[in-house]
Amino acid sequence: VDNKDANNVVIVGSWTSSTYETGYYGADYIHDANTGKGQKSVTFRFNVPLDGTYDVYFRYATGGNRANNVPIDIQCSTGLVSVIVDEQTQGSQWVKIATLNFNAGNTNTLTVRTTDTSGFVTVDATGLIPKFDLDPGFTGNRWVDDDGDGVCNYVEYLNGTNPGDALSYLKVSINLANTSRLIRFLALAEKSYSILYRVNPTAGEWKKLIDIEASQNTRTVEIPDDSTDTHRFYRIVSPSF
Repeated sequence: VDNKDANNVVIVGSWTSSTYETGYYGADYIHDANTGKGQKSVTFRFNVPLDGTYDVYFRYATGGNRANNVPIDIQCSTGLVSVIVDEQTQGSQWVKIATLNFNAGNTNTLTVRTTDTSGFVTVDATGLIPKFDLDPGFTGNRWVDDDGDGVCNYVEYLNGTNPGDALSYLKVSINLANTSRLIRFLALAEKSYSILYRVNPTAGEWKKLIDIEASQNTRTVEIPDDSTDTHRFYRIVSPSF
């Protein structure tokens, strides 16, 4: 995630764009001008593709007038983790600052603060690298979203969707009406599915609600569930079994 990514970066306070130091990622990096300490921050949002353990990298522009005590807060699956980064060394490269567990989705963040820092705080980019093994059958560019549908190529591979078709991705929704649930998802052509459920998100047996037979056409499927369970968690599996 680059500092210029307006969709995934929130900047608080006045930061200055610079290209003075070489080796920055993207169009530039930014710095706090060594002013307004504690009143400025930069928060990056990670769109994590899969649950798992990731190495966390941070990129900044180094220099002798940089702060050596930059506080960084990382929101991960286990809560808030704080680290201190010395920006007087190792700059203009990807510096690993932590190894943490993250849940899939966009609730994971990294926030660079300027509180109690002495010297310029610079911010360039941040990123994650997975520590888990990938399916060896996948040979493409893993974390790029080639068709721009918001789902990276590797997750499309796991879902059985087409990474070259912006209309081919897994869409799932659940509508509630009193105690009735209506599960709706996009069933892809030539694929069968099983809908499973259980009452606990992390424990217990997955039970089958229904099988969806394969069709020649991609279509939206709606499955009602009138269970009186207070909570139900669902899983969609393809092919059906």
